[in-house]
Amino acid sequence: MTTHCHYDHILGISKLPPTAAAAAGIQRAPIPIYSRNYCERKKAPPPPLPPPPLPPPPLPPPPPTTVLTSSRGKAFVTPYSNLQKHSLAGTLGLCAPKYDVGIWAEDYSQVVYDRSPSPTIPQPDSQIPSPLAMTIQIRTPYTILHTPGHTPDSLSWYDAENRVLCVGDSFYLKETPFSNGAPWGPEPPMPTMFDKESDLADWWRSLHKVLDFVVIKNWELGKELEDRIRESNSTIPGSSLTSTTTISTTPTHAST
Repeated sequence: MTTHCHYDHILGISKLPPTAAAAAGIQRAPIPIYSRNYCERKKAPPPPLPPPPLPPPPLPPPPPTTVLTSSRGKAFVTPYSNLQKHSLAGTLGLCAPKYDVGIWAEDYSQVVYDRSPSPTIPQPDSQIPSPLAMTIQIRTPYTILHTPGHTPDSLSWYDAENRVLCVGDSFYLKETPFSNGAPWGPEPPMPTMFDKESDLADWWRSLHKVLDFVVIKNWELGKELEDRIRESNSTIPGSSLTSTTTISTTPTHAST
């Protein structure tokens, strides 16, 4: 998942398996078999070596990488010339990685990966279809929020299992214990960066959107805890808590 297209967030994609469908033809080279060299001897020749074992069958190609990007930023990152320009990679004399976007994520959408059938190495003696030939749908706990402002394609994603909201470069915590306690000395506060392609009005709207989202998720957590307390009170004899005991579920702008 790319929170936006700046070079410091996408250059690592080039280290992953390619995204193009043609990458399915890549196979790992079989492990070479080496024979042992024997020194010449004046006496009887060494016994013949046993025949080398057959090399293992080549492994199936790794699945292609699926890249997720905000659907709001299609024109910002495509075609490749736009990606190269807006990634700012050229300012460092670098080239943006070339990749296909597998998921153009809509606002408030849940991330679902569809694993298409992968080509398999034919096994003539086997009548059992390979699991790699089956389509697999993977539902994730991640929800996408469009949060433009820093860039038009900026997004945030929420992990419902860990209750963590990743906002990329849209919003910074200006100072942290790590920046204050750096080995080279305290670092100055880090401001949220804006360049000529940023939009301050969009950024403010995204900020309010994220705060509202956090309020809702915190309220849901409080309601869940209240329901669990009420359920426990009804099943545990002699509990000091009564069924009327509640916890505060008033929405607050706390961190999720």
